[in-house]
Amino acid sequence: MVRKSRKDRANGSKRSFNFIEPLEYNLVGFGEKEKDVKVYNLHLSVAQLHSSFKVFEDLNNVQDWPISALIQRELDHKRATQICDDYLMGDGNTKYFPPLIAVLIPTDEEYRPEGAFGEPDEESLKRFRSTIEMSGKNYEEEGFLEPVQLYEGFNLVPLDGYQGDLSWDGKKLSAVVIDGQHRYKALQKAVERNKSFDEWLLNVTLIDLQPICKETGKTPTEVARDLFVTINHTPVEVDETRLVLMDDRDLLATSTQVLVDDSDEENEPACPPELIDWECEGGKHNVTNSITGVLVLRQVILHSVFNGQKLSSVDDRTNSKLVKRWMCEVNNLLDIDELIGERLGKSETLSYRYESALEAADAHDDDEEDYFLFSYSVKVSKILKEQFKSLYLSSFKSVYHRLTPFSDLLALASQRGVLDPAKDINRYYRAFKGKREELKSDKILKGEVDKYEKEFFELTANKVFNTVMGQKAVFEVLFSKYIAFVEEFDENEILSSTSDFIDDFNALYRRLERGGAVDERFFCINYTIPKKRGLSDALGLVTDFWKGIIIKNNGDIDYAKAGVSMLSNIVWDISSYYRGGGEFVFSQKNKMVRRHISILRKMGLDDTMDSDEIESLAEKIVDYKESHVGTLLEKADN
Repeated sequence: MVRKSRKDRANGSKRSFNFIEPLEYNLVGFGEKEKDVKVYNLHLSVAQLHSSFKVFEDLNNVQDWPISALIQRELDHKRATQICDDYLMGDGNTKYFPPLIAVLIPTDEEYRPEGAFGEPDEESLKRFRSTIEMSGKNYEEEGFLEPVQLYEGFNLVPLDGYQGDLSWDGKKLSAVVIDGQHRYKALQKAVERNKSFDEWLLNVTLIDLQPICKETGKTPTEVARDLFVTINHTPVEVDETRLVLMDDRDLLATSTQVLVDDSDEENEPACPPELIDWECEGGKHNVTNSITGVLVLRQVILHSVFNGQKLSSVDDRTNSKLVKRWMCEVNNLLDIDELIGERLGKSETLSYRYESALEAADAHDDDEEDYFLFSYSVKVSKILKEQFKSLYLSSFKSVYHRLTPFSDLLALASQRGVLDPAKDINRYYRAFKGKREELKSDKILKGEVDKYEKEFFELTANKVFNTVMGQKAVFEVLFSKYIAFVEEFDENEILSSTSDFIDDFNALYRRLERGGAVDERFFCINYTIPKKRGLSDALGLVTDFWKGIIIKNNGDIDYAKAGVSMLSNIVWDISSYYRGGGEFVFSQKNKMVRRHISILRKMGLDDTMDSDEIESLAEKIVDYKESHVGTLLEKADN
């Protein structure tokens, strides 16, 4: 698709241009001779680098770029400072940086990424020639050929077929460094301290994306993302969150992208970007300002949607049994093989590719597992992503917008202007981490942020469903008890089942979260119950209700599958009680008893009690907790 010229979009308004200073290039390539990737090696000064190129987080209006257009990892400013201090400014070491790698991304008047490069534009080329003449540069006398425009905004003044000068229009193309951003920033910091660094020389490898986009049908940002992931599959580990957001092949990653992608105005992300933790240190989200996080959503999808099955590594795809289980879950959740067959043909279906991999492995005399390798095409990856989006995005969005533990946070964010693009606090939460520190130097904004995060934390502190395991449990109940039984496999039926779940959950949540005190908030991690006369408290195992259920002996939350299963079943048990009445019971009572036995032994009680006595005590504790919930539910009904 060829995008309209800016002249057309401006309805005849006067056009403006911003040609960067021409840079010397040597044209090289990579790959098959007929299809080689065009690469321009640039030799330039640090001053020219900083005036012509930017890193991703410094691009104009980058905060408004959709998540699907991310083409670089988060920049670590401390690391850049360290490179500047220890290497550039330090004495006694040889100063050398490998070439920085950059690309050109076509952007519109608001500097947002376009879906394709524009066709060569005569008016633009004419203005470029005029700019050259005004600069006093006489290319003709030096033997250069006539300037040419390869695509809108990108101009060459060739000396011959392999070298010359190049320039581009900054109004039409944004030049971004996709590898070497920390070196770029380190040089920038060095210039701030010593202007002589501006004269330093370095190399930039500019990869021409336009021919690749034309041949593959991909957008410039898709190609740039693919390049970034490929380049960074090195011993230097890329930030995990960014890889999830940029990996367009792994179903677990692309499903996560579906839930956070804000590029489609008609399909908003599952949770507002301002309330998503984009870093997730330690795999958890920041409960002072985030409802969920990128890595949290990936865990939720893996655990609750695909039942723990993934193919995210080569090792995963070489295990035929694991692949078979993964295919079963994918077909159960996405009903995908028939759809792939209709669009791409039988040979692209997951089942066909699986059988082909088995046949290839059987052709060898050695163990099958040594030769089995399952794969599927990029086209299939897109269909998997589209199907997940069409079936489940609305469902996830309903949960994060309507479920009480999350909707309360959404309401707070709305009240405080966090979701209002006209507010500074919105700009703060849409900014990258490094930019946030800079913005917080505004004392008024800092005050707003601090007040908001204090209120936010008051709503999330010690709340079960605001933890990672709580979110896993919520979606486990939704998918295993509601969505699993839909009659028609389409978005409307799934959304209807999701609505039923939300109504059931909110009803029980309102009944059991009665007030602000710990003993009135059943779903508080620190929820306590009275000590029963005649029953040993066993170091708090009786009075600390959630200990032995989702809290381990050391007081930490049990994020493992067993802990999530315990919580999800309690939610289902309470929900079933409200729908059917009768006496409340724990459906996983035997498992709960075994967990209590394990904790009693870890407490050292097996030094004074035999196995039968420990088991009896565990049963009594669980019976007491069960009866307490029953009493609590009866009171809530009255």
